[in-house]
Amino acid sequence: MRALRWTGSRPAVWAAALSAVLMVTGTAAAQPAPPAPAGPRPWAQGVSPENQKAALGLFNEGNALLRDSIFPKAAEKYREALTHWDHPAIHYNLAVALRGLGPADAIAAELRAALAYPAALGAARTATARAQLARLTAPSP
Repeated sequence: MRALRWTGSRPAVWAAALSAVLMVTGTAAAQPAPPAPAGPRPWAQGVSPENQKAALGLFNEGNALLRDSIFPKAAEKYREALTHWDHPAIHYNLAVALRGLGPADAIAAELRAALAYPAALGAARTATARAQLARLTAPSP
């Protein structure tokens, strides 16, 4: 397990604590994209192999930064990857990075985008994304 980076700000402390929990439980942690499902891949239609390759490289850079709890830089890499390929797994990992940075509505938007094609995420991440979205959008008591 890598050391967490603490910056002293509340969002960073919350994010670092959340990251520690996610590393232990494995829930909602950023992961490489799942294997491509057999059959149609509508999220890949019209995306050139060059753009897919560029997006994958940036996605992997974002994952490395996320593993090191460098949330702002990871979010930047995922956003840049999305300019090459609007892939649900990139949205999912951006939502994970934003949990340490952004407002709930931004996180919810990324989770909704990730859930547009559940087959691209796989069953476990789809269930996790749905549960996170439900928590984020539930009315406050």
